[in-house]
This record gives sequence, C-alpha cells and structure tokens, in this order.
Amino acid sequence: MATTFTLELKKAPTSQGRFPIFIRITKDRRHKRIKTSVELNHLADWNKKGAKNQNWVRTSEKNAAKWNAALADELEAARTQYRENTDASLDALANKVKNQGCTTSFLSFAKESTSELGALGKSAAKHYQTFCNKLEEYLATEGRQDLAFSDLSPALIASFESYLRKEANSHLKNEERRLHPNYIRTLLVKFRALVNKAIKQELMPADKYPFRWHPIPKEIATGKEALEESEVAAIVALDYKEGSWLWHTKNAFLFSFYCAGIRAGDLLQLRWANIKEGGSRLEYVMGKNHKQRTYPLIPQAQRILELYHNEERRASDYIFPLLDSSAPYAKNADIDTMPVEAKKALFSQIYSKNSLLNRYLKKIAEDAGIDKTLSFHISRHTFASIARQKDVSSKVVQEALAHSSLATTERYLHSFSTEEVGSALQKVFAPSPETKQDSLLAALKGLGKDELAALLGKLNAD
Repeated sequence: MATTFTLELKKAPTSQGRFPIFIRITKDRRHKRIKTSVELNHLADWNKKGAKNQNWVRTSEKNAAKWNAALADELEAARTQYRENTDASLDALANKVKNQGCTTSFLSFAKESTSELGALGKSAAKHYQTFCNKLEEYLATEGRQDLAFSDLSPALIASFESYLRKEANSHLKNEERRLHPNYIRTLLVKFRALVNKAIKQELMPADKYPFRWHPIPKEIATGKEALEESEVAAIVALDYKEGSWLWHTKNAFLFSFYCAGIRAGDLLQLRWANIKEGGSRLEYVMGKNHKQRTYPLIPQAQRILELYHNEERRASDYIFPLLDSSAPYAKNADIDTMPVEAKKALFSQIYSKNSLLNRYLKKIAEDAGIDKTLSFHISRHTFASIARQKDVSSKVVQEALAHSSLATTERYLHSFSTEEVGSALQKVFAPSPETKQDSLLAALKGLGKDELAALLGKLNAD
C-alpha cells in the first residue's frame, strides 16, 4: 500500500489562539502527524481543497504566499525522506521528517520526549525533566552545550555517573551530603530509556547501544522505617476538630494503613463507587501499575468511612474531600481516557494535596510523640512490619503490599486469593492480647463526650 503525505489543520487552537498545520503521513493504514512551521490565525484562512494548486492558506491571509511556499517545501522534504528511507517503519520515518537537520542532538531529543510526556499529562515527565537538567549541568562542567547521538558511549555514561556521585545534594542543608546512589540509579534508568527509544525510532544504530558495556548499578537496600503498634494507637487517640486538615489527614493516613498502605495518590482519588458490597469491600486500580486491587474493609476502616458518609453523596464523589468532586478532572474516573488538560490539572492537584498532607503528618507525629518521619509511605512499611511480626506469609504480604522492589512483588499479584489477603488483614489488625487494653483505651479516647455517655449508659443497663 502506498505511503501518502497530506496537510491537515488542527481545529483546536493552541494556548496562543493559533491553529497549527500538520503533515499527515499514512503508511499501512496507520497515521503519524508532524507539526509544520505554519500556524494560522483564523480557521477561515484554511483552504482544505487547496492541495491541487498548493494554496492551502487562503489569499485573504497576508502571509499566504510565504506560508504556502513553506508548506510546499516541508511537504516535499517529507516525501524526500521517504524516498531515501522506503524500508523505514512509520515511526522511524515520522521521526526522520520531524527531526530533519537536528537528528544528531540527543539532548534535543531528550527534551522533546520530556515535553511530549508533559503534554500528555504523564506524571513521569518531572523525572525526565530532572534528568535533562542534570545532563545539561554535567555538559556545562565539560564546557559543552549539546550532546550528539554519536557522543553516546560507555565512557560518557561513566563520566556522567561520576559527576552525579560527586555532586552535592542541593535539597540537604549539609553540603557534604551527596546524591543517594538509588537516586543516581533512577537518573541513569531514565537515560537508558531515552537511548532505547532513540534506537527504536532509528535515530541511532542499535550496535552503538552504550549501556551494553555500562550496566545500571543495582538498587541499594535501605532501611524502611515502620511504626510500632503503640505508635499507631497514639495516632488513633489524637482528637482534632472535625473537618480540619489535621482531622482529614489523620483519617486518610489511618484508612491507608487499614487497607495495607494505599499510596497517597490512589487514596486521594478513591470515590464512593469504589466501595462495594454494602461498604464491606474496597476495589480500585493502582495508578502506578494499573493493577486491579480488592480488599475487605476491616471495621476500623469502615468507621472512618462512616465519618464521611452522608445522604447527599454521589457514587462519583471523592470519599476524602481533598480533591474537588466538581472539577473538570472529576468528570472522568478513567485517567487513561481523560482529556490531557484535565489530566494535567488532576496530577497537579494530587501533587499539591500530597505535599500538604505530608506537612500535617509532621504535626500529627509531633502530637503523638512519634520521633519518626511520618508519611503515607510509612503506612505501607508499618503494615508489612506488623504482618511479619504476626507470622503472616511474606508472599501474601507481597501480594497485599508492593514495597521497595516492585518488580519482584508484582510477580505475586495474581498468586493469592482475595480470601488470603482478607485473612492477612484481619490477622494484622486484630489486637494482640497484651495490647487489647491499650487499643480499647485509644478507641475510647477517640469518642466524643456524648458518645461516651451513651456507651456508659448501655453498660449500666446491661
């Protein structure tokens, strides 16, 4: 089937209010669109029947002659690339057209790939942006402003890694502290991913793959802080004003813990539609790996839900009122099909609210007398730690909780039944004989005066 090249107008305006023109390449019934240098000021300036005479831009536009000439040149350049690369895949051909005259720059390619992720609302964009920043900083120390594909070599990667290991961590007050080895590993993983993408798009030869001779260093095991059961009880006993940020943060943290450590990003997006079987089960899809998760809700978690339950709630409303249920991003519960701008707004809100929650968790730790860095992630490690102490199978824990080595734990995701996970949750959160009084006291402290009076009245009546 013939490969065709046509021009088409994007009818959605850019942030500047202009309408870009694209080259559409069609090969084997697949399409790729490459942005041209021309953007129209008005939709009416586009002449969709003008291809025959190369008058795509109407003469009523003062720049019509210049823009039509530019479009003709770019269209012919695309056809020339095809004639010179007839066996290239559609992706490779599109990239050769898009990067004419600048295919030698790996740095430009890395920045463009990062921008594409950002435009799609992908949360990974910030990690790739950090890599690009570090690479530019490294090149500056070498007296360079760019990095060509031909410069990629094991020696260059080793030099970049050495630079990262010597660089001070700007986020730490102690200037003697360096970047953590696992952070350096993450940057190198992004580097490798971009090189693999470039090879896939035929921007550099596969036999020049530099990471074949410079493997990524292995992740270093780090000690994971976890709370003791008595520390969790101290948090439960804290009494905050209903509706305050501290109140919401305490409830959200404990709910995460009672559900085997739900990540903050996933917890913020939980809706009432995720609560099944009359409030006894939670079902949701993990944002990090798109795996379906289902947990029985233990009584402690159900009591937290009751704090937010009201007759006016809708299934589409967020359980914890930390995200706006009326915002555009809330209209679509499936992130994969969410409009890009809504997705970007959602990720921005999740990042902002997560930072705010972590700030209030520091206050909660102080109030509870906990000398540890309290975060949502610690709820995951706390669950795992207590589960191991109570002789829950480590493989069942791995099924319920994806911790430090995600690639390893995910192998077990479908190996255990929901009943096994439910049994593990019941075992973890059942009070130990020696802590029953402490747990009961903590629960009583969480009741209001009226509730306590009602409870004592029932006890006296019995």
